[in-house]
Parts: sequence; structure tokens; C-alpha cells
Amino acid sequence: MLENDSHWDLTMAEAALSQSPKKIRHLFCILLTTWTISSPTGLWEKYKDAMTEDFLMSARRGNPHLAFDFTEDFYNCA
Repeated sequence: MLENDSHWDLTMAEAALSQSPKKIRHLFCILLTTWTISSPTGLWEKYKDAMTEDFLMSARRGNPHLAFDFTEDFYNCA
């Protein structure tokens, strides 16, 4: 067993650099359901923007005259 979540943090960091938000969310779900993560909330907080970026971009495309930023509503979609 790992003593901390550093391995999962590195896994999520790599995914955030190279994968789509949907795939990052999928990876996060796999980690939550398959492994024992000592701080799932901490991992979520660190990568929630990467997992929510597609929802934000969609809102911006649909409403180009409005200035959107990450909100709890977008995070809830993820």
C-alpha cells in the first residue's frame, strides 16, 4: 500500500496535461472506486478545474458575450 496519494497525484497530473476533461473524470472515478485514496477531496480540489474545463468552454461558446469562469455549478456538472 502507498503511504500517501503522491502516486495518484502524479497520475492525475499527467492526465491533466494530455487527456480530455471527460477522460480525466473517468480516471478519477476509477481511482475512487478501485483504490484506497487517503484524501479524495484533496485530489478533487487539485484537479477539479481540469475535470470541468469542457463544461466551461461549452458555456463560453454558447454565450460569447458573457464572461464565464469556474463556478460550483460547473463543478457539480463534473
